[in-house]
Amino acid sequence: MHYFFIIVIWLLSINTAWADCWLQAEKMFNIESELLYAIAQQESAMKPGAIGYNRDGSTDLGLMQINSFHMKRLKKMGISEKQLLQDPCISVIVGASILSD
Repeated sequence: MHYFFIIVIWLLSINTAWADCWLQAEKMFNIESELLYAIAQQESAMKPGAIGYNRDGSTDLGLMQINSFHMKRLKKMGISEKQLLQDPCISVIVGASILSD
């Protein structure tokens, strides 16, 4: 888990093209980029700013629809809800990390 935090912080400091995000996440977490892409298609229809409201009061944020349940941990790493909604790369990498846990 410590490795994950270091990687995410490192990636936040790099400005990469959105297309590269899928491949970076694949290499980092050993999850096929095609699967990550399919999840984003299903969860958000490829809309980076998508917000889903759940019956339990939680929300799903961004391209990968990261559930607000994870925000406490993500905030400790310097990742905000705003970033999940505005930066598709962060959403893809966070989504892959959650999927790999």
